[in-house]
Amino acid sequence: MKINHSIGSAGLAIMVFFVSAAVLRADSVTLKTGRVIEGDIVDRGEDFVTIHDGESSFKVRYTQMSEESRALLNGESPPVKKTGSTEEVLERLAMELGKEEWKERVEIYRKYFEQVGDLQVQFIVTMLQSAVIINHSLRRKNVPISAKLVQETYQQILYLKEQMEQLTPLEELRPFHEKVANSFALTLKAIDAWSVGDQHIYYSCDKKAGQSMIDAMEEYALFIEILGTSPGEIKIMRAATAHMRSQIEQLYY
Repeated sequence: MKINHSIGSAGLAIMVFFVSAAVLRADSVTLKTGRVIEGDIVDRGEDFVTIHDGESSFKVRYTQMSEESRALLNGESPPVKKTGSTEEVLERLAMELGKEEWKERVEIYRKYFEQVGDLQVQFIVTMLQSAVIINHSLRRKNVPISAKLVQETYQQILYLKEQMEQLTPLEELRPFHEKVANSFALTLKAIDAWSVGDQHIYYSCDKKAGQSMIDAMEEYALFIEILGTSPGEIKIMRAATAHMRSQIEQLYY
């Protein structure tokens, strides 16, 4: 699963910088009470958002929202429940499980990472191809076609996010799983924010999406030694991850 995740962030940056406004996307906000308000975000203030559901408008303050909704709307990763470090969890499992049970667990890891790796590759390819086609359309001054392609890209990323949500990871895989899922969700939030002209939220979400994907790669690096990866490959992967993190920090300095 050696993926150049920086391509996805760069592809999104190119696409959003040059394509004219797309249609506003449907969104939802979950309140602390558990109530979900669905509709289109039509306004953003410093401490509230206004959502229109097709009939009525609702002004919702950030203080009324669940932690997850508030974090996503502000371009942040939702809080992750701490259950001990991945290293600690794996060491405990290796000691508690018998040899055969541990081998079976490793096979589950392999299968899961293959599935997620396929989704990540599709994400990168989608973002890269979209950027190339959209830029080609813009050079021909065909802005409507470019805007349509942005919307199609949104739907493709949404599909990948839904596929990710259908996977059921083992508990020790949950931190990695949530980081990848967050990168998809934040990419969608970045496109949404740009659609309403909120560049502050767009840049924040785009940066967080890249960071979340890199965090996932670092989490994955903790597993690959167990899966039989050579020390040399592990070293190369960690060096590449550090380089990509540095690139994102420089891009959004």
